[in-house]
Amino acid sequence: RYGRLSDSAAIVLVTVVAVFTNLAIAIAAGIILSALVHAWDSGAHVETDVVVKDMVVNGKRVNDVKYVHVRGSIFFSSTRKFVNMFNIAEDPTTVILDFKDALIIDHSAVAAIQGLSHRYALAGKRIIILNIQQKCVGRMQRTHGDKDKLHTQMSHQVADLESQGREGEEREENIADSTSSEPKDLQNLKMFEANVDGIDTELNKLIDNNGADVQEVDSQHRA
Repeated sequence: RYGRLSDSAAIVLVTVVAVFTNLAIAIAAGIILSALVHAWDSGAHVETDVVVKDMVVNGKRVNDVKYVHVRGSIFFSSTRKFVNMFNIAEDPTTVILDFKDALIIDHSAVAAIQGLSHRYALAGKRIIILNIQQKCVGRMQRTHGDKDKLHTQMSHQVADLESQGREGEEREENIADSTSSEPKDLQNLKMFEANVDGIDTELNKLIDNNGADVQEVDSQHRA
């Protein structure tokens, strides 16, 4: 009444196997059943957030991009649900899979992604793969059938159009601020802000001193 059906099934299995064999085999059978049930439950928790929007791919604007944010663990018990989330015939020409919050655990997950990529390519469409966690990259490279194609799918530069616009506005504001902080006239530069009156005074003193020296030399010459 208060437990799950799988727990009750594990108890019954352990009891029956223990009666006909021994307790060690019964416990092993119960562990195997519980592990399979846990794997099945974990596979049911794969979810996606799908948004169709304009994005910037490799510096070019692409309209109607299907952006799929995948969450959860993808392995043998969740690949069917993951693949059924896509409709190749109705999807746009560019589909982005973001695995920032997802784990690719086994070969079944890699095969599912590879199968999707192949079917999209046959339909004249492309899949872009983003943000695969570092511990999953090695598994993808080892088990993927076409490593060159995988590298191409993972090497695209993708940016949101709204964030790209905000970055452009911030860049323009920074340029405007730096330009406005510069002096507009040469006269406003610090190198031209010297005291002109002081310079004139020094020049007059030099002229007077030079004139006195010239007169003294002249008088000595006449003498």
